[in-house]
Amino acid sequence: MYLQESQVIDVSFQYLEDVNSEFNLWQAMSVDDSAWTLVNGGGGSFGFSHSTFWLRLDVKNGMSDPSKTLVVVNYPLLDSLDFYLVRGSDVIKSSEVGDLRPFSNREIYHPSFVFRLSQEVADADRVYIRVQSQGTMVFPLELWQEKPFYEHTSKATSFYLFYFGGMFIVVLLNFAIFTMLRERIYLYYALANTGYMLFFACMRGFANQLLFPEWPEAGNQLLLTVLPIMSLFSLLFARDFLQSRQHAPKLDVCLRVMIGLELINFLCSFVLSYDASIRLSAIVSVPFFITLLIAGPIVWAAGNRAGALFTFAWSMLTLGSIITLMRFMGMLPENFITHFGMQIGSGAEAVILMIALAYRIYNEREAKISAQLASIEQAKQKRDSQEALVQAMLHDPVTKLPNRNLFEMAFNERITSQPEGDYMVFLIRIERYMDISRTLGLATGESVLQALADHYSKEIARLNGIVALENTPTEAHYLCNFSGDTFGVMLDLSEILPNSKQHLKFIDMLKKPFEFGGLSLDLNPKFGAARYPKHGHDAEELIRNAIVSIETKKTNRLGISFYSEEQDIYHEGRLTLMSNLREDLQKDALELFYQPKLASDSGAVVGMEALIRWNHEQLGFIPPDEFIPLAEETGVISRLTRWVIRRALMDFIVFREGGYEGDISVNISARNLSESDLPEFLAQCLNEFGVPANKVTLELTETAVMEDPESGIVALKALTDIGINLSIDDFGAGYSSLSYLKRLPATEIKLDRSLITDILESESDRVIVQTSIDMAHNLGYDLVAEGVETQEVLDLLKSMRCDKMQGYYLSRPLNRENMQRWLSELQAEAS
Repeated sequence: MYLQESQVIDVSFQYLEDVNSEFNLWQAMSVDDSAWTLVNGGGGSFGFSHSTFWLRLDVKNGMSDPSKTLVVVNYPLLDSLDFYLVRGSDVIKSSEVGDLRPFSNREIYHPSFVFRLSQEVADADRVYIRVQSQGTMVFPLELWQEKPFYEHTSKATSFYLFYFGGMFIVVLLNFAIFTMLRERIYLYYALANTGYMLFFACMRGFANQLLFPEWPEAGNQLLLTVLPIMSLFSLLFARDFLQSRQHAPKLDVCLRVMIGLELINFLCSFVLSYDASIRLSAIVSVPFFITLLIAGPIVWAAGNRAGALFTFAWSMLTLGSIITLMRFMGMLPENFITHFGMQIGSGAEAVILMIALAYRIYNEREAKISAQLASIEQAKQKRDSQEALVQAMLHDPVTKLPNRNLFEMAFNERITSQPEGDYMVFLIRIERYMDISRTLGLATGESVLQALADHYSKEIARLNGIVALENTPTEAHYLCNFSGDTFGVMLDLSEILPNSKQHLKFIDMLKKPFEFGGLSLDLNPKFGAARYPKHGHDAEELIRNAIVSIETKKTNRLGISFYSEEQDIYHEGRLTLMSNLREDLQKDALELFYQPKLASDSGAVVGMEALIRWNHEQLGFIPPDEFIPLAEETGVISRLTRWVIRRALMDFIVFREGGYEGDISVNISARNLSESDLPEFLAQCLNEFGVPANKVTLELTETAVMEDPESGIVALKALTDIGINLSIDDFGAGYSSLSYLKRLPATEIKLDRSLITDILESESDRVIVQTSIDMAHNLGYDLVAEGVETQEVLDLLKSMRCDKMQGYYLSRPLNRENMQRWLSELQAEAS
């Protein structure tokens, strides 16, 4: 190799593979020339090999002056290199370097391995290089004159300073953004770029030169560790940036698998040998590059524009890596692009993705501004809604007066601030309001209620001792509307004189007929009162006791009922009712009433519902909705239901003997469904009384069914398996799941009376009723309308194709004797 006035471009050398690593210099020199292999172009790559390689290079000074020549192996990741300068048979000079040897061993302070030759004119020398490495055997051999080499090194250093400086700024910027926004994507990006910087620092030898000059093992370990770290955070960044979980679930699975592999690779870098670890990283890098190369196009095709930027950015890095690899393999010539291809590619990738992240920040900022504006508007709407809701929660929708919630708040606040006071809850119940509303219609009934509220409010405002419940900028409210027919006030008794004439006149005024729209309406008001602290210590207890007092018959000379524990039929003592109920069941002292069901098309009586009635010896008539819940809670419901079933079947036989051809309905409780022997009991009763099973219908409310839907369906199936029919009662009053209702083995649905009451005035109720009828028919059910009170309602339901009717307009519940008489009269009219 003749040296000219400039750098030698074409470097040729020979190599010898020492498989067993047994040759020394003298043995290598004695090997026959035929065993040496010629390599042209100055580069050689032998992959992973445990062999020792000997290189030899002939250098002759063909210049007219002495020369200083540098032999450069431009691959800093070789474990050990021994340089020997041989002139004739003498070893003139030697040098032992490598990335597992201290950096101070190097003759020239440079990250690559450099060996200096000093030659006189016409000197001909041979350089031997002994190479060992656990990593890849790559020999990019270069021959330089000293001055051009340092000039080239200066340019390369300038490029690396520019590259590492730019990358460092990108890393710091993303760390700063992460600190402010706390979004992991910026942390991932910063750590991925940190990995790239450390990777190139290791690959170009800067780590050993600058960080670990006397501890080369640390530099090697850094390379092993940074490879999986770089890949790991690149994958995490790509997953967040591409939003693969939303846009490409299958790709997301691949990315998560690769993340797992890189975590394993990271752990292995601490336990495997350098050779094994670097091989593992090389193997894992293949699916890593492929996965990220296809990730962008996949997400791009799924409609996420971030995929386009990622595809372009990753393509830059991939292209740069390929160019660098091809230079190592001798497939591309040495120039700036091929020498720095991977760094240029990674820098381009960083710039492109930085622009993408900046665009992301801009979009997120715009989105946050829009979200904040929307949030402000939503908060305003929410505040307005809350204010409206508070008003609705604290005021009656019809009269606009304070309701029970506001009354309780005001009363409790008063007794909290002045606990030593003497206060009273005074209630006015308009007993005939429901009759008025039904007679005149709901809309007129509400108008009456509004007129009453205005009239009472004006009169009450003139009375002393009345405590204001609410003060508004325009007026004070003294009167409360507890429910549609019940009004109330709070009295401070310390401000009222005994037998105050104005209060007596007010009571007399309440009892007089109320003039409305040319009508004189008899309101039949009842008055109840409870006193603090004698009858209760808070508003809830006092209101409850005042309501209870209205229902007692004992009044004073003004017609006011004051609460008395002895007259409280709802007191704890009512629990003794259950023992009385057991006794009366034993005595057969209860009675069944029956309410008929009429078919819409024929007007014939097709069914009869059995309703229990209990007249207590001391308390008189006790409504079913008062003692049945207690029976359910105490377990008496089982005996009560079985008594009703037997008595209903006995009465049914009597009805049939009189010519009745319909069926009989019995109400059962949700608690009865837990009785495993109920189907057997029913079967025995049917057999005992000779009643066909298909003539018996069990009625169960929809809310009772929904207490335990799965178990309830099983229990009902067991009952219907014996041939008994099932009816869903009070449909529309609860919150049933249609998915469960359609699974019930029912044949009939009874529409709750609350949907029928206002059907003439309310368009929404008519829509609900018509929808329920159509739904029932589509599901194969008959539909029964409860609460039919007028001919108009009857005619409307007929036009809606309702199957059956039940209500006071047809007949009130009657005991057996009266029902027999009613049936006979009906048959007589029909004939």
